[in-house]
Amino acid sequence: MSATEGLAVPASRRGFTLVEMMFMMLIIGILATLILPAYHGQVYRAQGADVVGHVKSVVLAIKDYESDNDTVPTGTGPAGAPPSYLAPYAGSNLFVGPGTITYQLSRPSATAPPTLLIASGSPGDVQVLLAASRALGSMAYTIGGGQSLGVTLPY
Repeated sequence: MSATEGLAVPASRRGFTLVEMMFMMLIIGILATLILPAYHGQVYRAQGADVVGHVKSVVLAIKDYESDNDTVPTGTGPAGAPPSYLAPYAGSNLFVGPGTITYQLSRPSATAPPTLLIASGSPGDVQVLLAASRALGSMAYTIGGGQSLGVTLPY
């Protein structure tokens, strides 16, 4: 029989010490600091993909309109809403979101391709527009350091 067998551990020695708890909090804090930027990057890329989905839906709505009417009108629609001629082909929420991002469709002349201006309503949406710009490639260009995004739609 050893010297420690049969001895009860005093109640004051159970659990963790303050130093051990602080050390665990430090480790959790370091892990959170490392993981949080990667999480935000994934959120921005996902919202950028949502913007790309909106752009593709606008292109489909324009093509649907054109197939029914053999032309696409010129002019600029309101920001955050589809132009009146495109309303039956696009849902009202197609020109808004994610976040405070709004879309505005413009076609200055009959020979010019339609352009979609995508504007961020808050500084946090700039990262979303930059992610969308990377996903859209050569058809997108940033305006104002990423505050807005112009997309020349395939026509």
